[in-house]
Amino acid sequence: MTTAYIGQPLSRLDGPAKVSGKAKYAFEYDVPNVAYAYVVSSSIARGRIKRVDATAALQLPGVLQVLTHENTPRVAPKGEIVDDA
Repeated sequence: MTTAYIGQPLSRLDGPAKVSGKAKYAFEYDVPNVAYAYVVSSSIARGRIKRVDATAALQLPGVLQVLTHENTPRVAPKGEIVDDA
């Protein structure tokens, strides 16, 4: 690993476009069939989840899935690969 650039000014290729307002940011690109996630946190600090009834949410227009502890894909520990296929 080189440390030659630490503490040194660096010319960025996208700098002029960003400071002039001409740069395109990620949300400005048209992505067909994009899906968004919305995280809902508990309002009870030390409660326990007994069940999640997603029936009403799944019937709303545009809702693709409600992720819970029962259907969310596993996340592998660092350095491991999960193959649930």
